[in-house]
Amino acid sequence: MLNDDQIRDLAKIERMMDSGKLSFVVYDGERWSFEQELLEEFQIKSGQTVTHQILHHLQVENLAKMSTKKAIEKMTTKSIDK
Repeated sequence: MLNDDQIRDLAKIERMMDSGKLSFVVYDGERWSFEQELLEEFQIKSGQTVTHQILHHLQVENLAKMSTKKAIEKMTTKSIDK
């Protein structure tokens, strides 16, 4: 069950998608937020309806990019600390 702060955060994300500040795709009537850069990489427009296969691919690519960013941050932080 979500707490009050989590509900507020989710409502904020919904408002950001409504206003166009956050990019998203639609799968099975639900909006899934992704970075605009990732959508552009696959020529997908924000608000576009996608198949399960496309959504899955976006999720995998998003996780890979997040892992890469995290690894770079970790290496950069360690380099600065030395």
